[in-house]
Amino acid sequence: MTSAEPGTCGEGLAANAELPEILRSLMEAMADLFGAHLDALDSSDPGSRPEIEAYTSLSQKHREAASLLGALAGEMASYHTLPQADHDTAAMQRQQAVYKRVLDQRRRLVACLQPQD
Repeated sequence: MTSAEPGTCGEGLAANAELPEILRSLMEAMADLFGAHLDALDSSDPGSRPEIEAYTSLSQKHREAASLLGALAGEMASYHTLPQADHDTAAMQRQQAVYKRVLDQRRRLVACLQPQD
């Protein structure tokens, strides 16, 4: 373990709280984008109704997701001082396969966020 790595599981949880916080902010921005698009739609046009309903629904669901991600980030950060418990070494080694999946999904997220020239 390097000095940059968390020393306890609680510190690891807190260190990883940044990801759901960033995702919260992204979901909130997407909700704002959908809301701004709604402002551009002519609500007096009956043909606009399906698009208004779609953007209203998506905006609301993104705000709900943002709220949940914010709560998740806050909870993770709150465990910074969680006391270290005894761990089964073999079980921790098996956890590495799951950790690899997490890293793979993070790489996928990074790739998704790269500019598409």
